Amino acid sequence: MKKSTRIFIVISIFLACSDFAFVVINYRAARGALADYLGQSGRQIESAFRLSLADTCSRMLQIATFVAGDQRIQQAFFTGRRAVEAEGGGPGGVEAAAARRRLHELTAGSHREMARRFDFRQLHFHLPPGSTSFLRVHQPERYGDNMDEVRHTVVAVNRRHEPASGFETGRIYSGIRGVVPVTARDPESGTTVHVGAVEAGTSFQHMLENIAGAEGIDLAVLLTMEHLEENVWPKLLAPLVAERGTVRGFMVEAATGSQTAEIIGESGAAADRLLADGGTGIVIHHGIPYQLTAFPLRDYAGSVDGARPDVGRVVAIRGAGILVGRFRHDQHINIIFAVCGYLAVEFLLFAGIRITTRKLEDMVDDGRRELAQVNTRLQDDIERRMAAEKEREALIDKLQASLAEVRTLSGLLPICAWCKKIRDDRGYWTQVEEYVAGRSDAEFSHSICDECMKKHFPDEG
Repeated sequence: MKKSTRIFIVISIFLACSDFAFVVINYRAARGALADYLGQSGRQIESAFRLSLADTCSRMLQIATFVAGDQRIQQAFFTGRRAVEAEGGGPGGVEAAAARRRLHELTAGSHREMARRFDFRQLHFHLPPGSTSFLRVHQPERYGDNMDEVRHTVVAVNRRHEPASGFETGRIYSGIRGVVPVTARDPESGTTVHVGAVEAGTSFQHMLENIAGAEGIDLAVLLTMEHLEENVWPKLLAPLVAERGTVRGFMVEAATGSQTAEIIGESGAAADRLLADGGTGIVIHHGIPYQLTAFPLRDYAGSVDGARPDVGRVVAIRGAGILVGRFRHDQHINIIFAVCGYLAVEFLLFAGIRITTRKLEDMVDDGRRELAQVNTRLQDDIERRMAAEKEREALIDKLQASLAEVRTLSGLLPICAWCKKIRDDRGYWTQVEEYVAGRSDAEFSHSICDECMKKHFPDEG
């Protein structure tokens, strides 16, 4: 495999990993943004519910205060309490029944009118010291039962003589209640005494419908079966559950939208998790995404005692098709951009490596040719140098041979002008023959030149 191919593969793998990491990071960021939006939306719904619940409690207190302020009602209730005490407590006797009828006559008409105009459902009078039912204006045939275990608001009002409000489940109904103390003037002593408590209550239904219309959602209030079994009369609980229906272990106390309970019941593990832990998430029902928000519902006793368990859940449902569709669309665009960007970079990388490789190959080829030419020149130069070296060596050999045969004299020789002797380095004068023989390889043989022959031996000539 070529080195350039290996480099291309390594860079491609790195780019693919980087691209994948980019997609994952964007996906997580988008998912986090979606979760933040859902959480904010859920908190807004819960806030709207809490505010509406507080407003409804305030409205019930106003109605109860209006009823408790009527002096005729005060005197009728006072007469009924005295009759019950005189007739042994509980439901009382004949005098208590007469007082109860009188109290019902005074309140039945206003109860119907308030129920029509102010979403008002029940009006209930309770005797102290705890909570003994004296008159249920909405069900006058039921009275005399002790409700200390379920009417914590009434018990608190009869003990403290101060108003109280909140959600409670009674023997028959669950509702939002406002309870105020009722006082009356004792004709015998002329003093004002505490007679009991009057409770005004309504259901969640109207409140849920108002919130649903304002927020564009469907709402449901779900109560746990444990809470219902603890409070509602057993003979009334079974038909109540059959009428309201159950979903995931809860009874539907009130709901807006016909599909609310169905969506909650068929949304699988996601709905179970949200009902258990609370919060906001996306659930799928028949392929359609919905935003589901769940938060705990606490009754009056739970608001006073934090150790008591939640009595149910409030669930809000909103269509999330557009929201989820936009999220999926953004993720598809993100993936498409990532893939297209990766392919574009890969193409540019491939083209860049290909062009660069070709240039490098051309440079390598040029370098090889230049190197070959240089090598050729160097080889020629080496050969010339070797020939010159051989010639030099031959010349040296020849000179050495000549030097071996000849020794020469050089320099300025002092010679006597008369006898022709030569002065040596030590200052002695020696014959020419001795001087030359001592400083060269030359040897002398004596003879007589023609001029000397004629001069010295004329006769021999």
